[in-house]
Amino acid sequence: MDHDELGALLEANTAALRAGGAVVERMGVAWPTTADRIREVESALGLTLPASFREILTTVAAGVDWTWRTNRRFPAPFAGIESGRLHWSIDTLVDTHRAYQGWVDACFADPDDPYDAIWHGKLGFAAAPNGDGLALDLDPDRSGAVVHLSHDDGAGHGYVLADSLGDLLDRWVPLACPGPEDWQWLPFVPRDEGPIDPTCPAARRWIELVGLPDDPPRTELGDDWVPHPR
Repeated sequence: MDHDELGALLEANTAALRAGGAVVERMGVAWPTTADRIREVESALGLTLPASFREILTTVAAGVDWTWRTNRRFPAPFAGIESGRLHWSIDTLVDTHRAYQGWVDACFADPDDPYDAIWHGKLGFAAAPNGDGLALDLDPDRSGAVVHLSHDDGAGHGYVLADSLGDLLDRWVPLACPGPEDWQWLPFVPRDEGPIDPTCPAARRWIELVGLPDDPPRTELGDDWVPHPR
């Protein structure tokens, strides 16, 4: 998905959501950034961004800020969905990661604890309103995978939503990005530990229910799919 495709799909999603009574609070897709700007941010972070993340930042968007809310009551299994958010920014990445590191230092400091361990070795790039977050794995064997981090024993803690941010765009944006709190996107994860499957039966019902575009880029899980290791 390139910059224009992402912007067009978010605009189409916006129209569909508004037709159903939702309020789109923010809508912005920044132009891609430069390699020099990324090096500045990496220096401030003290780490190297995953290659797949760098590619999105330099070819798709340096940041996205798209948020919606609704008072509409959806039927099961969508009853918990009340909002959606797609957000990241090269300009706030340092602060977002520092907030993530604060959670690690204050609450999840033990790398030998199975729950805490999931918080370690990540780049925090997006925060959820409830204190949870999305992070990119920094382990070389799974670099760039998008992982959900829960601060309070959420059901989606440690789930791999996608293999990269680009993969997340193909999987999540066609669904209008329910979440990022885990109870809002879990209906679209038919297999334990992820990823989001925008072609599963629940996803197809949701797209029809909300009136979302029915032909955007999507990534379907094949029979030979295996989960990305955590």
